[in-house]
Amino acid sequence: MADIPFQKFIEARKAWAPALSPDGRGLAYVSDLTGYPEAWLFQGRGRRPWQLTEFRERVGRIRWTPHGRLLVLDSDLGGDECWAIRALRPDGTGHITLSGDPEVMHLLGDLSPDGNSVSVSTNQRNRALFTPGIIDIATRELRNLVEDGYSYLPGGFSPDGRFVLALRMFGSFRQEPVLLPVDGGEPIPLTNESGPVRYLSPTFERDNRHILVLTDRGRDFLGLARIGLKTRSLDWIHTPKNLDVELLVRARKSDAALLVENERGWSRLLAIDLDSGKTTTIRHPRGQITDIDISADGRRGAFAISQAGSPSDIHFADLLTGESERATDSPCGDVDCSEFIEPEEVVFESFDGLSIPGLLYVPAGYSDPRPAVVKVHGGPEGQARPAFDPVVHYLISRGFAVYEPNVRGSTGYGRRFAALDDGRLRFDAVTDLACAAKFLREDGRVDADHLSLLGGSYGGFMVLAGLAFHPELWSAGVSLCGIANFRTFLEHTGPYRREWRAAEYGDPVKDADFLDRISPVHHANRIKAPLLVIQGANDPRVPVSEAEQIVDAVSLTGGTAEYLLFDDEGHGIVKLDNRLKAWEAVVRFLENYGT
Repeated sequence: MADIPFQKFIEARKAWAPALSPDGRGLAYVSDLTGYPEAWLFQGRGRRPWQLTEFRERVGRIRWTPHGRLLVLDSDLGGDECWAIRALRPDGTGHITLSGDPEVMHLLGDLSPDGNSVSVSTNQRNRALFTPGIIDIATRELRNLVEDGYSYLPGGFSPDGRFVLALRMFGSFRQEPVLLPVDGGEPIPLTNESGPVRYLSPTFERDNRHILVLTDRGRDFLGLARIGLKTRSLDWIHTPKNLDVELLVRARKSDAALLVENERGWSRLLAIDLDSGKTTTIRHPRGQITDIDISADGRRGAFAISQAGSPSDIHFADLLTGESERATDSPCGDVDCSEFIEPEEVVFESFDGLSIPGLLYVPAGYSDPRPAVVKVHGGPEGQARPAFDPVVHYLISRGFAVYEPNVRGSTGYGRRFAALDDGRLRFDAVTDLACAAKFLREDGRVDADHLSLLGGSYGGFMVLAGLAFHPELWSAGVSLCGIANFRTFLEHTGPYRREWRAAEYGDPVKDADFLDRISPVHHANRIKAPLLVIQGANDPRVPVSEAEQIVDAVSLTGGTAEYLLFDDEGHGIVKLDNRLKAWEAVVRFLENYGT
């Protein structure tokens, strides 16, 4: 595949974010079939899918009203993450915008039992906080449920419609489930934790007396638990050993639910009877499941799964038999996806004896060691997963090996592992990258003299830090929207993110000395390898000033720093034409300097 242009790789389309109609027969989803993530409707096998939106912008998630007469979704403009809430009929007509100010972020929750309202959180009142509220679909009026000093993620309504379930947010690893009375009143906390505990995917049980939640309370990994609304007691339902339960969805009208377990990056889909706790494993392709949904009666599920060698598509699941079948069939373009290789999980020992897992792709058909790209995931609360990545396969087609390490701080390996890079431990994660280079040099399948770094967001910071603090190891580096200066990043990132990110990286005042020491921009004179920086001008997370600082600093010291800015992108490159331009530039750069 060495002569196939990158355009052929990104012509592979994908489908994700499935939303089953209440009767389980209709399927709405998001697809980039046109080059933009738009909303589509599956009309049955053998029939063409129907495109519901033509925004030429990004659609995020989709919800059906309980009566099935409307779809509610969110979308943004130019990657700005100012999500707007919209509604339309399942035939694509009757489109209305429910949200107001286009510069306000609206986080989509769920629909009320009568289908007349949708729960949301917005930063309209205070740009630094997400205030929970309800939008009336008929009048488009937003009514805040509480106005305090906390941020909330919106959840679903209670079966009787009297409460909205929400998560009070304190950080990536600390949340608190609360009840918000629809008719007004103070939030009702459902837990009383003295320390950080994760509570994710909260949902009411249909008895109106309990909620379900994924939590690591008293554990290292996430499990499924039930909390009584009156007793506040927590009872475990499903607690697999040494792996997270990372996704949960419950049927509205039965005791059935779907769970996704994360087994060292690979997903396992389970149907569970909430009354008995009995589970049924759903048979599906091996890969990463990113989204799930379930019919109201709990008989049918839908899930989006991406495999290392196959783009994301939607599958149906029969919860009674455990069988699944593919629903969407996204085209792979002119590239034969069957030729794509699967990664090998490899584990190396870091400087302090900690085992660092990762995924290694080695191109076939070569007798000599290959130049390698170490690709670092973002987050840092993230994980390299065996999902389809056209960039990885294009690099492999050009003769590169690709290694994706899950350095300390990654999720999927327990709370303790994820905390090992917090605050002043940040240098340890950067040292993991150096140990990854040592591992690759000793592996024998990789050219020890040609190792490059590639990463986006926090992964972009890791690229810059790797080049600055271990310059002797790397031939080239590519940073996409990476953090260069932690103090200016914390000053200029979206106000709603500052407190959370400071809890992870350090306080910009109390920890100023450390933040300066760990910021690559202050060590630009040590960056010897050529650097390519790619940035979206509308990025609300890592502002464009971060890219400008590191490019200027490296250039002033006589280094090579190329810069590619996209005026119509945000945090990451989404649009087809831009992706083509960006990734062709990346591969040309790596071939020039990394081989």
